Amino acid sequence: MSTTLASTPLPETGVAQPPVPDPLTDGAEDRLVTVTRAAAVGQPSPSLLAARQLLDEAEPHARRSAADHARTSRRRHELRGLLADRRAARRAD
Repeated sequence: MSTTLASTPLPETGVAQPPVPDPLTDGAEDRLVTVTRAAAVGQPSPSLLAARQLLDEAEPHARRSAADHARTSRRRHELRGLLADRRAARRAD
């Protein structure tokens, strides 16, 4: 539930406190950014911080093993054979 500035109760003295944003989470409900005060000028937003965190955690290049390459090559070879068989069957008809 988000808190808006209008619904934020005023303190007894001083100015109204800014609303506290909800924490950002990914699909697995892992918290990406802790709840912070309102972003000040010159500071990155919580969304940008979350994006940077995800980018830092992400692997720069997906690594594929030799088995993956061999499996892909076999599958490609099988599909080419299947296409050649279908073309030959169409020509025979």
